[in-house]
Amino acid sequence: MRPVARRASAWHTGQMVERSKIAVVGGGPVGLVAALSLARTLPACTISLYAGRRRPAPDGRAAAIVGRSIEVLDGLGVGETFRAAGAPLAGIRIVDVTGRLLRAPTTLFRASDVGLPVFGVSLETADIVRLLLERIEVEPRISVMAADVTAISRDEGVWHLIDDEGHSDSARFVVAADGQNSLAREASGIPLRRWEYPQTAMTFAVRHVRDHEDISTEFHTAEGPFTLVPAGAGRSTVVWMAKHATSTRMMALDEAGFARAAERTCQSLLGELTLDSPRGAYPMRGLLARRFSAQGLALVGETGHAFPPIGAQGLNLGIRDADTLAVALAKA
Repeated sequence: MRPVARRASAWHTGQMVERSKIAVVGGGPVGLVAALSLARTLPACTISLYAGRRRPAPDGRAAAIVGRSIEVLDGLGVGETFRAAGAPLAGIRIVDVTGRLLRAPTTLFRASDVGLPVFGVSLETADIVRLLLERIEVEPRISVMAADVTAISRDEGVWHLIDDEGHSDSARFVVAADGQNSLAREASGIPLRRWEYPQTAMTFAVRHVRDHEDISTEFHTAEGPFTLVPAGAGRSTVVWMAKHATSTRMMALDEAGFARAAERTCQSLLGELTLDSPRGAYPMRGLLARRFSAQGLALVGETGHAFPPIGAQGLNLGIRDADTLAVALAKA
């Protein structure tokens, strides 16, 4: 399979014919932001981005990009593109439906209360990847490989990479952005701690009859949060956290039955719900690396820290990882 973007020279199977100063392993949002950040801050370097073959499934997974992350995207020249493509988040509502005797009051935080037009924007993961790849396509110092790295080793101060077609490459520095089961992190020998949660996150998108008013609403249930996030007029993405047994039962329902169960869980806040995407189900796990760098290698995003999708913490931390790493390497 040929690479999907520019290259300085050709590949020959099993033979290394070029040396990339930096290799970014991982084609998710954090890996793409890392490649763009490095291209901006290290103009003398070339970057090989191993984007892999898989793309996000259309299962309603989305992310709210807030705070400093928006500033990072502005610096990369994609902030306005994200604002135009995404749904604004003008407010965050918290509703306690745990059934406890003492129930917390419903609270609404508006961006205008702190002098902001919006807290940020929400986009589906597939759209985030698409927009970042479009920006990368016009960056001449990033070469994109539509391949998965299958082996990584270090010898004499250089990292050696082999992809799934047997092509070889080398790099002075590797950015590990290949997720929780990171091959690059494993090759570095960085230890980590893993744990599991007794919940599964169900992801999907819905259409609804009432206006969400650009407000994200999080229902705190006895089994976990059920979060509705604006995704355009009359549409929201949902993350529904529930115990494994509950999620198994819900995912076995047909689309109409599943939508009715979701509507009951959010108390018909937005009226009748209809599914507008395939459904995804992801058992919740976490990890934390003991350190975030090794000789000639750094971890970003879920290679170093993974959390449940609550409070927009995952992708936003990853974006800040990428930006902080680029700044640190520029100083070095």
